[in-house]
Amino acid sequence: MSYTIRSLLELPLVVQDNILENLERAALASVSRTCRSLHRGALKYLYRNLLMEDCGWRARRTGWALVERSLGRNVTLIPYIRSFMSREHSFLEWMYTQANPPPLECLDLKWQPEYDAEIDCKAETYSNLADLIPPPSRDNIRELRFRLNWSVDEFMLSSLYLFRGLCSLKLYASHEDSDFTLQSMLERLHAPSLELLEVSEIRNWRIQWRASFEDALPNLRALKVKVGWDDSGMYGNGDKPSEDEWHTLVTMYRRSIFLWNDHYTVEDPTDPFLELAPYQARIHGLDPILFVQWRVKSIRMFRGLQFISLGPVPMDDLTIIFRAMKSIDFRQSYQTLGVVFPPGTTPSIAHLLPNAISINELRITIPSDCHLDPSVVPACIRSLPELCCLRISLSLSENKFQPSNKCTIATCSFPSLPDVRDLERVELNIASRSSDPRWEVVIRIHERRFIDGRQYDYTRSESKQLDRADEIVDFEREVANWFHLSESLDQIDIDFT
Repeated sequence: MSYTIRSLLELPLVVQDNILENLERAALASVSRTCRSLHRGALKYLYRNLLMEDCGWRARRTGWALVERSLGRNVTLIPYIRSFMSREHSFLEWMYTQANPPPLECLDLKWQPEYDAEIDCKAETYSNLADLIPPPSRDNIRELRFRLNWSVDEFMLSSLYLFRGLCSLKLYASHEDSDFTLQSMLERLHAPSLELLEVSEIRNWRIQWRASFEDALPNLRALKVKVGWDDSGMYGNGDKPSEDEWHTLVTMYRRSIFLWNDHYTVEDPTDPFLELAPYQARIHGLDPILFVQWRVKSIRMFRGLQFISLGPVPMDDLTIIFRAMKSIDFRQSYQTLGVVFPPGTTPSIAHLLPNAISINELRITIPSDCHLDPSVVPACIRSLPELCCLRISLSLSENKFQPSNKCTIATCSFPSLPDVRDLERVELNIASRSSDPRWEVVIRIHERRFIDGRQYDYTRSESKQLDRADEIVDFEREVANWFHLSESLDQIDIDFT
């Protein structure tokens, strides 16, 4: 006997609820307007999350006004709210005076004039936040976000112990507040229930651990610091981590607190703290394997492990890093590993690649003047069963014709490469598993133009047909054979920079 469902209304209530819970905001708004029977159920999820994180500044301001107008007209919507972006403290206070106040779990405060010129935030506004929210509702709040400004809310940090359910705290430093440091913030913060702390746009994140932190932050398990730029560069010691920064990392490691100091940039995706972790572990008398694992787990907690890039690392330290990462779960939808293979690398390195089953893209850089064992790359391909894309970076010599390094038996030169000034790189793209792969040569040229007296630098790309000399043919044939080593590999890109 079969039963055909012709309408959502025929489904059990729990099934209807599950469907509504997974609808996008636009779909929920449409359902609430067009279906009288599902109107109330759709509103429950439409007003559940009012953080408006996926909106631009202008859209957020418009959204704030619409939300406040809707809640003002219909106070029965207030109990649906779980996450709320508060634009003005008096409106938040009004919501908590209602018969059914919002059971907020996440509260994002946007009370500074930088978010709205009409807002006039006074010092007592932040310091009295705990008084504004009554205790039963205050204990529901698990995550709190606000921009920290010493001149406004210095005393608020010391009163967060009143939020007994607070697990996550996200603070944003004011750009003009040069006195804001992680040390000064921790010395004021009192939140015994806090487990996760995130601080953004901070310039000085080095700390000295105080005995008072033990009572003020006994449950702290993870700390994320997004480093702000200043005249001294990314790190306090110029381009390299300073001794004070390493002291901070070691302190957090010894207290089993994950620390991720976010310094990632598109120009330099490597993590010097991960690359130097084995060396620093030896200096501080730590187990290098455990110290590297702690660093990688910190990355996984805050940034995810979709992309791990390592710069030049001595072979002994690279081996330690790979061995440490072997036991960490990398299983995600897409995983990229970038590595610089030092001179003397042997094919045995392939067996150390971390969680090889989850690596979909491998990026290999060959140091200048290094002739890598030709069997290394094939060994890596064989050891990565899910590898889809392989990218290799080689270096062109000064005359732009002959690479100064190699990773194959065959050599590859470009005798017909045009003599172009400011040539950035030559890309050889192979995107086929057929017997006759598609070879595309892309030349990227750095150019500079002056428009209205201003200088603009950019990269121009050109596809070229080069003379296929014997050396190029042999090189292409050897690279094409790599496709036969893996059923999943379908793209190979080789950059000559």
